[in-house]
Amino acid sequence: MFLNTIFNYNIFEFLRDDFFFNSSVIDTNPIVCYKKEKDYIVEVKTLGIDKNDINVKLDGNILIVSGESKNKYNDKPFNANIKVRLRKELLNDIENIDYTSKNGITYVFIRMKETHSDGIKINKI
Repeated sequence: MFLNTIFNYNIFEFLRDDFFFNSSVIDTNPIVCYKKEKDYIVEVKTLGIDKNDINVKLDGNILIVSGESKNKYNDKPFNANIKVRLRKELLNDIENIDYTSKNGITYVFIRMKETHSDGIKINKI
């Protein structure tokens, strides 16, 4: 498994076990993570996948953005299966996770709560 820390706050790790990625051009990286106020935003390139076919789930501390759409020109579909590891300490501070897709980018908004409580909701917006 090839791991790379991609976020300055050391909260996220992009899990590269599904494919090998090697490029000096940062724009070709399939994800970008950043913090805005108290929340975190993860932008995932989901080019060629219909926004209605995108799914986001949290499996333990692994955020998974996946989807697949048929390609009308050949039998190979457009697909994505991007995994981001969140630090376990962060899980208790997440209020909910919202996501939406537009123009080949899926935006995942990790909303942090003001106080600790149980349960994380994931909403498509």
